[in-house]
Amino acid sequence: MNTRWRWIFSIWLLLLWPESATAATDPVSVVLSPVADPAAAGEGRVVVTIRNDGDAPVNLHHFLLPFGWPESLPNNQFEVRGSDGKEQAYIGYWVAFAAPLSEVLVPLGAHQTLSGTVDLRYSYAFDKHDDPHYTVRYRLAVGFAEEGQQPDPKSPDYATDPNRSRDVFSNVLRLTVQP
Repeated sequence: MNTRWRWIFSIWLLLLWPESATAATDPVSVVLSPVADPAAAGEGRVVVTIRNDGDAPVNLHHFLLPFGWPESLPNNQFEVRGSDGKEQAYIGYWVAFAAPLSEVLVPLGAHQTLSGTVDLRYSYAFDKHDDPHYTVRYRLAVGFAEEGQQPDPKSPDYATDPNRSRDVFSNVLRLTVQP
């Protein structure tokens, strides 16, 4: 391997190192999986599982969770891309957070899991083209705290302060959506 490629590889590792170190210490994880029902194949539905493997509860925001909405999801929560890499347009609605934070917090207890099925066809404009294959990734905002209970920004890790504000990303799931 020549010096130029070693240099490029070293820079690439340094750029990825902080993100992978953070992901290893974060007790919250999100997993996307296909719907188990074979009859639902091609309908744009995914199963979202949010897990807290930490020893302390974590606060989630009700309007940033994908569960319990009759049709369209509030706010753009997923990254949906076509097989050509083009991001699909979000067609849902945006919610302003006017309610007091204490009324919209959803605690996810230590070692608890939330799971549910989400139909993405109501929230994203899947392009009607010859290739019905897409990739989907979910972004979960974690770490909301009421006034006066914000975590110490100097705390060493998420085990010490699980409600530090951050985004947790799911795996990328391949999805087929029939027109």
